[in-house]
Amino acid sequence: MSIFVLFFENPIFGTGSNYAELCGLLAGSMTDPPALAFAQQTTASDAPAVAYATVYPLVMLLRVFSGQLIVFLLYKAAGG
Repeated sequence: MSIFVLFFENPIFGTGSNYAELCGLLAGSMTDPPALAFAQQTTASDAPAVAYATVYPLVMLLRVFSGQLIVFLLYKAAGG
């Protein structure tokens, strides 16, 4: 997690996000609603939910596509 925080806190590479946004990004990237609830309770703001809603749809699409890609690559590697 420290690499993630350093990457997003660095003004050269990241957006300079605050703690609440980083919690939402992490919860959304892991598709973890309990982590989102904890982040909202801890920060008492809606910033984690906004960041979660930004990342969650992309992660769900990537999960579907990566699963299909793995099956396709394994099929090709088996000689199919």
